[in-house]
Amino acid sequence: MTSDVETEAPGRIGVVRTVPWRLGMTLIGAGVLAGLVAAGLTALLHLVQHVAFGYSQGTFEAGVLGASKIRRVTVLSVCGVVVGAGWYLLGRYARPVVRVRVAVRERMAMRPAATIAESVLQIVVVGLGASLGRESAPRRVSAALAQLLGQRVRLADEHVRVVMACAAGAGFGAVYGVPVAGALFTLEVLLRSRRLGHVLAAVMVAIVADTVAWIEVPRGPFYDVAVGPWSWALLVGALLAGPMAGAAGLGFDAATRWAGERRPQSWAVPATAVPVFAALGLLSLAAPSLLGNGRGPAQLAFDGGRTTLVLLSLGLAKPLVTAACLRTGATGGLITPAIATGALLGAGLGGLWHDVFASSAASGVAVVVVAGVLAVTVRAPFTAVALAFELTGPPWWLLLPIILTTIGAWMTARGWKREA
Repeated sequence: MTSDVETEAPGRIGVVRTVPWRLGMTLIGAGVLAGLVAAGLTALLHLVQHVAFGYSQGTFEAGVLGASKIRRVTVLSVCGVVVGAGWYLLGRYARPVVRVRVAVRERMAMRPAATIAESVLQIVVVGLGASLGRESAPRRVSAALAQLLGQRVRLADEHVRVVMACAAGAGFGAVYGVPVAGALFTLEVLLRSRRLGHVLAAVMVAIVADTVAWIEVPRGPFYDVAVGPWSWALLVGALLAGPMAGAAGLGFDAATRWAGERRPQSWAVPATAVPVFAALGLLSLAAPSLLGNGRGPAQLAFDGGRTTLVLLSLGLAKPLVTAACLRTGATGGLITPAIATGALLGAGLGGLWHDVFASSAASGVAVVVVAGVLAVTVRAPFTAVALAFELTGPPWWLLLPIILTTIGAWMTARGWKREA
């Protein structure tokens, strides 16, 4: 099969033709690149975390808790300087970074140098404690490199677009060890397709990337969750949790969108970033779990052992802290902060459920609320179900409550938007 393109619009992806075997090899190459990108950026993240907070073993949360109060404030103040200087220089001297969705849907060419520079900066500031996720960086870099690869082997324009989307989803999946969610993200969010060829391509690239990323990304569920036994109370809780998860997702989305749309420009970036991150450092003296991408507070919620008031307070604070980081001009992923929000609010709801029904369903409710919040924030219910399941590794029977909560959250969000 060949595909010829006669003209090439300025700033858009341009190629000449595609040969089937060449497309297959390019997809495999894109998977290898995405896996290496995920592994490399993960290694960079861990290096920055260890150097910044002075620990060599254990989790980031343990490292933050083990650091002195002066060190926490200092590291977050340095993070503000890095954010201010980094995004100021990018805005002044680099071309605007093209988002993956725009590049795929509108066939716009990504700029590898600017994309890599901003992505590395994202990982550094997350390692220094910014309340942003790490998944945006591998997604963008993987797509940019896949675009270059597709152009070098002279794929048709449409196939370059598919390779970019598959690489982006695979890079996102590989950094968390969730290949199914990565493939679904490609199909549901980027390509918006259910064609068999696209499905096979997305799955293949995701598996290759996940396998390659084993060199750095640990195997097994991202979170350690011990779900109690099956109970009807949990099923009823999942049904009732749907609207709450939908509302939480809408709130998280509104806060982060508002902040992202009001990012400062030029010299206002460092002028805003330094005081905001210094304030976050002071906040960490009382609530150190609010630092970082959100893995710590999510695990705290899944573990239990905290009062309902503490869990709900942290769940309300996490979106605000994330929005504050975005308001400084920084960019980054939002999935892990959204997971933390859902897990904290879900565990708080599970605690109330336990008081009413004497059922040990707190961790189970936390997992299902995570799925509901993700469905709204990612705008992809199938991806959200796969993410919640792969990240936590619960028993298979929890899949039904996860789906029920996701449906409830999705319908709540759609109903709210129609009324608005």
